[in-house]
Amino acid sequence: MVREAGPDAARRWLQIACLCAGGGERPARGDQTERLRQGVASGADFVATLAGARVEAAGGEVTILRDAGEAARSGLQPVTLAPGRRSIWDGRFELTAAADGLHARPLKGMAAALPPGERAGLRAVPAAARPALPIVAGGGRPPSCPLLAEDAQVTADCLVGGRLRAACGLVRTESELAPGGDGEPANGALS
Repeated sequence: MVREAGPDAARRWLQIACLCAGGGERPARGDQTERLRQGVASGADFVATLAGARVEAAGGEVTILRDAGEAARSGLQPVTLAPGRRSIWDGRFELTAAADGLHARPLKGMAAALPPGERAGLRAVPAAARPALPIVAGGGRPPSCPLLAEDAQVTADCLVGGRLRAACGLVRTESELAPGGDGEPANGALS
């Protein structure tokens, strides 16, 4: 899609997609986005970062996901989850806890603490995306990633797809941004 689009449309879409996947608030500068567009248009394999996103081009496919290194550089702090109250974590996920004492933080360095089923599910997630996923811990329970398995104490909804559709002008009403309002599963895509 991006390779077939005109340069202006491709730059704008890449800017929006990187912003949404990176969980940020400000788009990348035009010259940076133009270099990325040229790389994508070339069809070459490469890895780049832009606006908190990691862009991987390989074998004709382009994947845009959260740059885990950016989360570390920006000092992403754990978020305390209040029962029954929605919390935005990392600009990409809405987490709601049903119990007291829970907090979310990046998964980086904690994958071995996940239950076996979640560790197995983690293998389906691109390796570069894994460290930036949320892990929920505390409250006297083992850590878990509510994106990898159902969690009775925490629900997680991915905001990336809704933000992308809204930024591209594809959302007519706010109800389309609500979890499941677009026909997708509530936890949506991981990247």
